[in-house]
Amino acid sequence: MKQLLTSGIAIAAIFCAACAGNAETPPRVRINLCTGAHGAPYHRTGEYIRSFLDKESIVDLHVIETQGTWDNIIRTVLTPATAENIASGRACQAFIGQPDGVAHLAARDAKAAARLRGIGYGPREFLHVLCNRMSGVKRLSDLSAMKGITVALGPPNSGAHLVWRNFMRSKDTRTIAISRESGIVAINSVAHNYATCMLTPEALGSDTIGRADLSYGDEVQLVSASESDFGGPKDAGGEQLYRAQVIPSGTYPLHLQAGWFSGVSTVAWRSSVYIDRDYFADNQNALRDFIIALDNSKDDIQAAFGDLE
Repeated sequence: MKQLLTSGIAIAAIFCAACAGNAETPPRVRINLCTGAHGAPYHRTGEYIRSFLDKESIVDLHVIETQGTWDNIIRTVLTPATAENIASGRACQAFIGQPDGVAHLAARDAKAAARLRGIGYGPREFLHVLCNRMSGVKRLSDLSAMKGITVALGPPNSGAHLVWRNFMRSKDTRTIAISRESGIVAINSVAHNYATCMLTPEALGSDTIGRADLSYGDEVQLVSASESDFGGPKDAGGEQLYRAQVIPSGTYPLHLQAGWFSGVSTVAWRSSVYIDRDYFADNQNALRDFIIALDNSKDDIQAAFGDLE
C-alpha cells in the first residue's frame, strides 16, 4: 500500500511538473520578414537576422522572398493579415526596404505609413546605371533629353521603380518606355540595344554587375548619377533619401572600371528594417527578441555590405 501511494505521488509530481512547464512556455509568434530575391542583399540580411535568434526565442521567423521594397510594403500594410495570407507568406509583419518606398507610401496613404516603424538598418545599396556603350549616355540625366528609348527597371514593385519615380518627378521622361526585365536578362538587352539603359540598386561588387563586367564589358558601361537627378527627395523626417557616393575604382575591374581613377559617382542609401506596429502591439516579447537578433547581426550585415561614407 505504501509503495503504491509513493508511486502515485511520484506520477502526480511528474504530471504537475509537465503542466507547470507547459504553462510557462509561451506560444511561438510567427513573423514573416519580407526581403527580396533569393540570395540578394535583403534576403541574405534576413538570413543573418534569423541566425541570431536565440534558441529559446518565441519568434518563429520566416524569411520571405519577394520582388523588392514596394512588394514588401504591399504585403506588410496593404494586404489583410488573415491566417491564410500569413501562412502562405502573402502577408508580412516586417520587411527590409529602401527608405524611398516608405516616403512614397506616406505621400499616398499616410494612415498606412503610420503603421510602419523602423527598428534598424539593413544593407547599404548603390544605384548602378548600366547603358549601351554606343548610346551616347554618359550620366543618368542624359536620358531626359532622349526620345524613343527603353529603360529596364525590373518588376513593377521593385526598388528600381521607386528610384525611377523620383527621377521622373524632376525630369521629363514621358517619351521613355519602361521594360520589366531585370538581372542578366536586362543586361543582355542593354548589350544588344533592345534597352538603352538599366537601373538597379545593388550592393558593391554584386554578382549581377560582376556578370556584366565579365561577359558584357565591351557592350555596356557604368554611367554616373547624382543627387540633383532626383530633385532632393526627403523622407518623413526631413532627411535626404539619397546620398552622393562613389563606386570605388576597381570594384568591377575587368571592363566597367578598367584602369586608374575609374570611380563612378552615383547615389546610395541604407535600407532599413521596418515592422507593422499594429501586429506587434500585443506581441511585445516577440518584438524584443526580433530587435535583439537584428542588433546582434549588425556586424555581419556591415561586414557583408559596408556602410555609407
